[in-house]
Amino acid sequence: MPESTQHLALVRRLVSYVNSTFSECQSLSVICDLPIPIGGERPPRIQGFTPDLYAVDVPATKTILGEAKTQKDLETEHTRHQLTAFLYYLSCQSRGVLIVAVPWQIVGATQRTMRLITGAAGNPRGVDVIILDEIREYRTQ
Repeated sequence: MPESTQHLALVRRLVSYVNSTFSECQSLSVICDLPIPIGGERPPRIQGFTPDLYAVDVPATKTILGEAKTQKDLETEHTRHQLTAFLYYLSCQSRGVLIVAVPWQIVGATQRTMRLITGAAGNPRGVDVIILDEIREYRTQ
């Protein structure tokens, strides 16, 4: 199913944010799930889910997963399973960062959803969670 223009804009926001915010990482490799030519690299599947963005530096000291969610997609069972899988994966890495890009109108709902998911996942240690809208970032505890 083709992605919406809003979803694609949120993925582009993820890429821009990671490239500017994590520029201190040596040899940061960023792979995103945007329309690319045939044979282009896509993010790896993690427990059956493909993130919209996957980034890792070399040597591997930080792993970043990014996921774009529209209002229609945020509060679904699929999203809860997907974000839980990403949190668990990142908790097994040396330093994990999960970035969820959403439209500004659903930042509050995203914060509530992430609190529920991190609570159900046993509050994964060492994972930074960032909620990103079109303008700013919100870090969760």
